[in-house]
Amino acid sequence: MLESTGELDHTAVMESANVVLPGTSGRKGLFISRRVIVLHLLIVSAALIAVALAVHYFGVKCHHYDNDTSVVLEPSTENPPSLKANPVVVVDVRLPKNLRPLHYDIRLLPWMDESNFTINGFIHILIECVENTNKIVLHSTDIEIDRVSVKIVNNAEIIEVDEFEENIERQFFIIHLKSIHLLEEGNRYNISMNFTSILNENQHGFYRASYTEYGQKKYIAMTQMEPVDARRVFPCFDEPSFKAEFSITLGRKRDMISLSNMPKIKTTPIEGVSDYEWDYFERSVPMSSYLVAMIIADYSYVESNASHNNITFRVWARHSAINQTKYALEMGPKMLQFFQEYFGIDYPLPKQDMIALPSFHGAMENWGLITYGEQQLLYDPDMSSDSHREIIAQVIAHEQAHQWFGNLVTMQWWNDLWLNEGFASYMSYIGANHFEPNYRLCQQFVINEIQSVMGVDGLITSHPINQPVHHPDEINKIFDRISYNKGASIVRMLAEFLGHGTFQRGLSYYLKSRMYGNAVQDDLWAALTYQAELDSVQLPTDIKTIMDSWTLKMGYPVVNVIRNYTSSVITAQQERFLMNSRQELNTTYRWWIPLSYSSKAHPDIVQCGWIPEHSDQVNISLEATKIQWVIFNIDQVGYYRVNYDQHNWHLIIQQLTEDPREISVINRAQLIDDAFNLARTGLLDYSITLNLTHYLQREVEYIPWRSAASGIKFLDSMLCRTKIYGIFQDYVIRMVDGFFHHVGESHDDQRTLRDNPIRANTQTIAWRLACHFQHCGCIQRATKLYSNWMDHPDQHIIPTHLKSIVSCTAVEHGGKKEWEFAYSKFNTSNSATEKDDMLEAMSCTNQAWILKRMIDWVIQGPLTKMDSIHMLIYLVRNPLGRYLAFDFFKIHWDKILKLSLRSGMPTFEALFGIAIESFNTQAELDQMKDFLDGKLQGHTGPILRTFDQLIERTEANIFWMDRYKENIVLWLSQTAEDLSNFIPKSSRLP
Repeated sequence: MLESTGELDHTAVMESANVVLPGTSGRKGLFISRRVIVLHLLIVSAALIAVALAVHYFGVKCHHYDNDTSVVLEPSTENPPSLKANPVVVVDVRLPKNLRPLHYDIRLLPWMDESNFTINGFIHILIECVENTNKIVLHSTDIEIDRVSVKIVNNAEIIEVDEFEENIERQFFIIHLKSIHLLEEGNRYNISMNFTSILNENQHGFYRASYTEYGQKKYIAMTQMEPVDARRVFPCFDEPSFKAEFSITLGRKRDMISLSNMPKIKTTPIEGVSDYEWDYFERSVPMSSYLVAMIIADYSYVESNASHNNITFRVWARHSAINQTKYALEMGPKMLQFFQEYFGIDYPLPKQDMIALPSFHGAMENWGLITYGEQQLLYDPDMSSDSHREIIAQVIAHEQAHQWFGNLVTMQWWNDLWLNEGFASYMSYIGANHFEPNYRLCQQFVINEIQSVMGVDGLITSHPINQPVHHPDEINKIFDRISYNKGASIVRMLAEFLGHGTFQRGLSYYLKSRMYGNAVQDDLWAALTYQAELDSVQLPTDIKTIMDSWTLKMGYPVVNVIRNYTSSVITAQQERFLMNSRQELNTTYRWWIPLSYSSKAHPDIVQCGWIPEHSDQVNISLEATKIQWVIFNIDQVGYYRVNYDQHNWHLIIQQLTEDPREISVINRAQLIDDAFNLARTGLLDYSITLNLTHYLQREVEYIPWRSAASGIKFLDSMLCRTKIYGIFQDYVIRMVDGFFHHVGESHDDQRTLRDNPIRANTQTIAWRLACHFQHCGCIQRATKLYSNWMDHPDQHIIPTHLKSIVSCTAVEHGGKKEWEFAYSKFNTSNSATEKDDMLEAMSCTNQAWILKRMIDWVIQGPLTKMDSIHMLIYLVRNPLGRYLAFDFFKIHWDKILKLSLRSGMPTFEALFGIAIESFNTQAELDQMKDFLDGKLQGHTGPILRTFDQLIERTEANIFWMDRYKENIVLWLSQTAEDLSNFIPKSSRLP
């Protein structure tokens, strides 16, 4: 904690604050939000632009069987800004360093009535002058400051203001002082002012959402400050390096509760306002403005009896959902204690609240008040699958890890965001695996993190983990898979080559040395280097040199392993891996690459040194005969792909065919993923990749099948409109048939699956593949299960982990009756997970009139805005749904485009990716460019970067079709006769 700053007493300041009430004269002028976006229509825009690209002229009809959904912010009903056709000029938006905040007193009164969602606010900031200045620069946007109320005081001296300036582009509110006044270095000053704003619906800043409970519409007010939205709530120094202490006071209705980062001190009536009260909260520890949190709701809580160090631990939820908090209440305190012991640092706050919010997706690590979407915190064992429980464990671990990595020690600026998110993502596996080892999260890391990000990071349009950012739009943009997934992947690699003990002790030293402060990545490298030297860890160079090669460059290498079978010498060569192998690079990329291998002769892991950044290759001697396979990058610890000479690939395939268990589960997944992607870029002949997939008929493990599903998905998207698709479909059924009968048709009860949750995941992927490729047994079982559920709607007929697949399949192959049952379940369920399952199922229908009805709901209908967004995501996956949505899009193109220019929207990009993933002809690319030509002319920034990646992917698909399609046609044709003999008629739909 920082020492007392000696400012005015908190209570005295707050009691004397002139909080402006509605209708009084304290509010000056008309408040107009300058940057509020109508996000609801933005998502419509994103989806429909994607739809347009997918169906305009040519209409893609390929199905999507993946279940990955990016969810976005709640839409707005505020008036949007007008579209400006001029290019965005990147400006310096950093605050000057001549002042620093020490303490904020903030009082906010949000009015939560249907006719009034105004926020009245007062703020008092104690600042210290670091360098003489004649102006005060604060961040402020979407706030109307009462300029008459602005006061600046130094002890008893009033500092007179000359003029006010508002720089909208920089989001600055600037107070210019009269020439006779100068803020002097070393002195402290008090700034205070009244202001008003709007409790918006944009899911940033201080915003509102509504939900229905017990037949009554209710409102909840909540905050989301990260990364740059505290400035929308109160004027402040809204950069992570400007840490300060916060004292919060919130006004609320008497029948509601309020929460903030710290415990509540007292409650008093609001004078002159009936049924409203002030809640006063304790003064916080020093923290960044983006961690400030406030909630006003009609909620219940449960409290843990297992908290340590006198920490009050509560979980909050809607009254009707409080019975779904048991798992979170069990896991939260244990996870908090685990990280206290792991980092060797006590949690510094007296309480920890976790709260489940409607109309919110994801989680936010606000210090002492962690916010979660309901799906990320609530668990009902009768409605939610064990994979959902697994997600909750990981999300809780991720946010609890942030209490140290991010909150206690914070990145200096947003270019080091990955220090927060990459480490928290990695630590989420460490923490969750400690308490839930049956989920095999250390194995799942490879498919969830490494393999999932390599596709994006293999694009020429990727970016480094540590990337300079300036404008808020750029800052929002880096909350992506590179910061999270790639960041976590290189942290895992770092932990492995340092050793986990050294890694843990180094992190503890780093955190203790910078408590309540800020850091850049070099501070972490210095701490780990210090610990490595203490522990006598042998490294080829210092950690900064090694890790800079991974954080300051985009992309990753492929290591080509070439064996000399006569001399038993291996040459390991590095080169950058690119998804579009045609692209020429002006820069040569090299990395420090840790090497490890195992072989038929030596199945144990052998650490065999490094490929240095300054070299293309190294030679390694090993003991392995010419008939013994060798595999590099054991357990895919290194963030790179591996390719082999043809003979070694054949030896690996032979081993997998004979007994796959001789190769670890993780390396089997790695071999599959590498083989599919190496062939996709021309670095490996497709015959080798497809021959490798033969062994999948013997594979029963989840991790390899997840990797295989990803590779199959790409081939499916490329071949779904070709004449050979039927042969390809039969080949996949051949691979999946045994897997489905062995795993998918087992009759495990829920208790068995809870003890072995990875089996439930395995069943899920077996069903998803089988039903997508029209395996008759899968379709029949799904429709039968769903029919039984319709006959007994109050019983739990369908296993929870299969509910979305079974329901989607039954609705797709059914009619009005099946759809209406899903809709009724959606309306009556109190489980956020089941509601989302039913929403997905409803979107699977092939009934055009029903789809049209659902599309109309996007604009006006019975769904909440967030549910309509989710529905839109699912509809884009439905080929028929795209056609119908496009009719609406053509009518509203201009209006929708004007509302779409907001960055940092992952769903915007996800919808494009879904819609265009099967584009693979020059005609489609040309028509796509023609369609957009002129529509986006004069615009720059995130929306055009999205289109750049879209075009790059399409160009790569065109190149793939030209170069590799015939090879696959030949391979499939040669196996067609075997397929015909193999596949039982019962496995095919007629």
